[in-house]
Parts: sequence; C-alpha cells; structure tokens
Amino acid sequence: MSTSHSSLPFAKRQSIGVRMAQALALFLLLVMAANYLVLDTRGRDVLVEQTNKLNDELGQKIILKLRERLAATETLTTSLANLGTVLEKDPDQFMRVVPHVMSQAGMDQLIAGGGIWPEPNTFAEGVERRSFFWGRNAAGVLEYFDDYNDPAGAGYHQEEWYVPARHLKPGQVYWSRSYMDPYSREP
Repeated sequence: MSTSHSSLPFAKRQSIGVRMAQALALFLLLVMAANYLVLDTRGRDVLVEQTNKLNDELGQKIILKLRERLAATETLTTSLANLGTVLEKDPDQFMRVVPHVMSQAGMDQLIAGGGIWPEPNTFAEGVERRSFFWGRNAAGVLEYFDDYNDPAGAGYHQEEWYVPARHLKPGQVYWSRSYMDPYSREP
C-alpha cells in the first residue's frame, strides 16, 4: 500500500507536467496557425497592394520618360522644319547647320537619322528633289546621304512618311510607322 500511495503523487506530477507541455504545444500550434491565417489573408492583401503601387509608380516613370523623349524629338523636328523655312537656300549652309542641330547632346541614341525634304521647286526653281538627309553610320556618327535626290529613284515625295506631312497644320507633328531607311539601313 505504501508503494502505490507513494507512486500516486509522482503520477499526478507527471500527468500535470505532461498536460502542461501538451497545453503549451497546443497553444504554440494555435499561435502559429493564427499567424499563418493572418499572413495568408491580410498579409497577401498587403503584399499585393504594395506590389500594385510599385508597378503603378514604375509605369508612371516609364510613361514620363517616354513623354520627355517624345517632346524632345518633336522639338528637334519642329526646329528642323523651321530651319528649312528660314535658312537661305544655300546647300553649304544646310550642310553645316542641319547636322549640328541634329547632334544635340543626349539625342544620339534617340535619333537614328533625319533631315529636311523640301517640296518640289521650293529649294531651287526647276529642282524637284533637294533633300538634306543624314543617318547614323556604324560608328554612330551622322553621315550625309544624297540618295533621296537621285533622279533615278522613286523620290521622297511619294514616301509613306512624307505624304501625310503635307497635310498637317503648321506646328503639328506626324509620327510615321516604323520602317527601315533604304539608304542608311537604320530602323
């Protein structure tokens, strides 16, 4: 009797310790499950919301950069068009001034080529084709191309990028479709 009596307090202590350990383990499991549920529901929402905000900000920055480049290109194009109307009809003057304007700092990677293509007989009476066109060569330097003036060619007045520009109001800019320039081979 004394053995069973003395083992009873030990069994009670063991079962209390085991029960406390089990309760603590159950409590930890409940805390972990609650954390998981909170993170899985609200945490995912917060993460998605933050990702969407970041994507919106990045998209806005890209759009702003594109607008800046478009504005710079339109300004350059307008400047070239104005030069074509105010410069004396001297080919040497066009050959000096136009590439200088096109070589503005920071525009080298943006501008593959360009120039001035006067209407027939406006540069010189009886001269149908008198374009001033430069394209970037393999070294990225503007190179003059006289090919648009070749009488054996189709003429720049029929080009897809030229025809619509004839019908623009002063100050308007026309953006052509993408194409490969046939002379400079620049896209």
